[in-house]
Amino acid sequence: MITLVEPGARGRGLGRSLARAARHLAPGPLWAQIAPGNAASVRCFLAAGFEAVGAEVLLVG
Repeated sequence: MITLVEPGARGRGLGRSLARAARHLAPGPLWAQIAPGNAASVRCFLAAGFEAVGAEVLLVG
């Protein structure tokens, strides 16, 4: 699931509403993969009732 909210419509809880609705439409567990640096999306999904279960680290060598 990709949830994108137009910049002019942000800050109104639309992303949270979409994420919450997705949780009730899926028959089983629903996972969201969000880059840890995307703080707005992390807050959105936490507010929609998702729980953080891990983090991802990107390494370059």
